[in-house]
Amino acid sequence: MDKIISKKVNVAFCFDENMWMHAGVAITSLLLNSKGLCRYDIYCVISSAVSLPFRRELAELVKTQDPASTLNFVEANRDFDASYRSRYTIGTYYRMMLPRLLLNVDKVIYLDADMICCGPLSEIYEHDMTDYYIGGAPDIINTKSYWKKLQKGRLESSLRGGYVNAGFLLMNLKLIRESGLYEKWIEISKEKRYSYPDQDLFNVTCKDKILRMPLRYNFAVWTRKEYEEPIADGVFSIEEYEEAVQNPLILHYVPAKPWGVKVNMDALWWLYARKTPFYEYFMLDFITPKRVLKIGKLFSFIKVITVKVVGKNARYYLFGIIPLFRVKTVRI
Repeated sequence: MDKIISKKVNVAFCFDENMWMHAGVAITSLLLNSKGLCRYDIYCVISSAVSLPFRRELAELVKTQDPASTLNFVEANRDFDASYRSRYTIGTYYRMMLPRLLLNVDKVIYLDADMICCGPLSEIYEHDMTDYYIGGAPDIINTKSYWKKLQKGRLESSLRGGYVNAGFLLMNLKLIRESGLYEKWIEISKEKRYSYPDQDLFNVTCKDKILRMPLRYNFAVWTRKEYEEPIADGVFSIEEYEEAVQNPLILHYVPAKPWGVKVNMDALWWLYARKTPFYEYFMLDFITPKRVLKIGKLFSFIKVITVKVVGKNARYYLFGIIPLFRVKTVRI
């Protein structure tokens, strides 16, 4: 057993002050599904706005759920400040900073904060990346209609079919550093031609050195109907799709998020959210203002939600009398 537990996997998350609790849910799923099988060195590339109390919350979460794993915070650098962002924030480039920020790490699994893990990631980490910059699963936009509609000629047609989603990546940081690819990313990122600035950049610059990985490693929780066209276009085989449905390793909640609306397979996300200290906040955000305030339109003369603060606790009441949640105000 000790030999199995000694397996170490490097994992990275990148987020700002708006997604730190969501990253906590992803980390919780990662740790709870790997106990006794492997341990993790978790690296969080964050903005300076992720305050010390928030960092302590996440550190305590990791310590409680898996003392064998470690959590390391690394603040983002300024290398991509002049990069084109389109509708995205600078945070979209944080994952591209990993080769520079993690100088002592040769290989890492990158995960978006809107994911959950359904098993240990050691099988992913064991892939031989000697000849590849990155590994990833094909994106749903590889279909003919999506490519024509979304890319609009910004990417060469030869990329269609091998274009990977950057929400999950197995990154060969050592090779990226040695090849000078990181510096190339900084320069090319200033161009305004890409629809998805960082994801397009990964695919353009890593072409021919991308390891195609199974759909189950990055299974976007679309419905069966939404997968019909990608299967028909050969992006995924029906067998690959069925394996992902029955045995997903990583679930990716795109584009809709389970903490905002009802989505496919959202019960699994809420299962892990419930195991974090942030569950009440997600629940409160889910029911207000979207749902509770709808009631308020019918009863506008009644104060729908009231809050009473006692010490370090905030108590939420429906119509001022029905208790909803009690949460610690330190996390508000």
